[in-house]
Amino acid sequence: MPPATPATSASDQNLSLTQQPQRVTFMDVLRVLACFMVVMVHSGEYFYIGPGDVIIRDHTYGADVYGSALRACVPLFVLTSGYLLLPIRESTSTFFRRRFTRILAPFVVWSVIYVLYFHKYTDALSLGQQVLLLGVNWTSGHLWFVYMLLGLYAFAPVISPWLRDASAREERWFLLAWCVTLLLPYVRLYVPQVWGEAFWNPIGGAYYFSGYLGYFVLGHYLRVHLQLSPTRCRALGLGLLLLGYGLTYWGFASRLPWARSVSELELTWAYLTGNVAMMTVGWYLLLRDLPAPGARAQQWLAKGSQLSFGVYLAHILVLEQVHHWLVDYMPPGLLVIPVQATLTFALTYVLVAALSYLPNSRYLIG
Repeated sequence: MPPATPATSASDQNLSLTQQPQRVTFMDVLRVLACFMVVMVHSGEYFYIGPGDVIIRDHTYGADVYGSALRACVPLFVLTSGYLLLPIRESTSTFFRRRFTRILAPFVVWSVIYVLYFHKYTDALSLGQQVLLLGVNWTSGHLWFVYMLLGLYAFAPVISPWLRDASAREERWFLLAWCVTLLLPYVRLYVPQVWGEAFWNPIGGAYYFSGYLGYFVLGHYLRVHLQLSPTRCRALGLGLLLLGYGLTYWGFASRLPWARSVSELELTWAYLTGNVAMMTVGWYLLLRDLPAPGARAQQWLAKGSQLSFGVYLAHILVLEQVHHWLVDYMPPGLLVIPVQATLTFALTYVLVAALSYLPNSRYLIG
């Protein structure tokens, strides 16, 4: 993850070229919050997804309530990256060397760890084949995020020149087009192929404005161009968060009795939907003008933010152990998911913090 210091831009004329940008505390808050959200989302999956991806419909123990509220987790990670990185302020070669070293090396290490963990009872040849497949796809479900992040980082030098020169109005046009694409998951329920899509052409006209690039650019727009008073910011943020949550929860809860697959059930939980984008912006606006915490709290937040990528990579290993232990000691109920998530987050943080003291730990935890 990028350090919580924003990239300079044309709008930052008051910063000298030699000045070091100040750390943005609320960005640390957002990233620590997003990391905990991810852990809690994955904690909830045990209670509505059964073996073989069979949907558990009777007792979800709040997975529908919690999961709907936390869908902004991944978009917040992307938004904060765009806020802090765009436009890039270093040469392309330096940017790639720093970012890809920080992301790619730990990703490979943890991918191999997950191969060994999930395939520990297979033969050496099968393990080797799984490792070689890293260049194609992930070895543990949550690692899909890293491929997406690497793609955005690879595209950052391409879009940065445009962002340096683009006006607020030009960025808004891009984001408006992106918002249209966030409606397509629902449009495709009725019209499966839109704007030139066909079996011989999977890339329609909306493709070029779609995907996580929208959250990436949105982070830059919110930092550079959005001018709102703290009161209006919080009011708008709360409204977007509540509206987005209501739509997200309703979509999941209404599908739970009849959905035939997890993907069908989680339609409104998709990160690239308008309702989840509402919640993402809502969280940002609510937390943007938080009062500055004390020096000790800022240090803890900065440390947590720096370790968030390592926590993301490692938490599935810890979560599996915590879940197997907790089911024997804690009766099912609405508290089991947050307790499981809190224990997992705390233990994973301790593990990653310990690993951070090893030599060259950046190759292990980012």
